[in-house]
Amino acid sequence: SATYTTAITTTINFSSWGNFTVNDYRPTGSSIDYYIKTSTANDNFSTITYTPISNNQTIPLMAGDYVQVTASFTRTDNTVIPKINNISIKVAG
Repeated sequence: SATYTTAITTTINFSSWGNFTVNDYRPTGSSIDYYIKTSTANDNFSTITYTPISNNQTIPLMAGDYVQVTASFTRTDNTVIPKINNISIKVAG
């Protein structure tokens, strides 16, 4: 297995999170699990626990100025390679 973690991203003022959307490629024999965390300050990310999230799910966390996503890749077939094409995080208001 392997992981990919995005940089901590700064957002603009908004009232709530919208949807988490991912475009990925997961051939048979592989999976990708996603996790997200948010904060109002970027200096405390190491103490915040990731929350599991699925494609097209509304982000179930408090609105914050900072967000980070991690993906966990798993393969049961070593001949296939899952990949992430892009990740989109929407905000509301």
